[in-house]
Amino acid sequence: MTKKIVTVITILYMFILSVVSLLFYIAQYLSEEIRSDLPYPVPFSNQVFGILSSIFMLVGLIMLLKKNRICILAIALSVVCYFIGGIAPMWPVYGMDSFSIIMKVFYVSVASRMLLVFAANYLLRKQSGA
Repeated sequence: MTKKIVTVITILYMFILSVVSLLFYIAQYLSEEIRSDLPYPVPFSNQVFGILSSIFMLVGLIMLLKKNRICILAIALSVVCYFIGGIAPMWPVYGMDSFSIIMKVFYVSVASRMLLVFAANYLLRKQSGA
């Protein structure tokens, strides 16, 4: 029963993270109206790393559904891209202080994405019988 719950939560969370983020960045790129409604312009580095993070998360989801261990690498790359995308816009101005300036919620978000790596590893180990 625990494996089913973890599987459903992991797959749904990965799907929401990847598809919603990817659709947002595509819509933002295609629509001037969406860009003008944002309270601040989204930096280019944030857009690039956000798209990369979404794509890696989607690839990780597909590989997890196919029970391929490469999904762990794809999810980990997604977390790294997400982290870099959050820090990169502030780095030129604040340097190392960027880590203390950024909102604490960002770190919670990074941690929840890191949990997906462990959840995928858990699910693949349970399926292989280890």
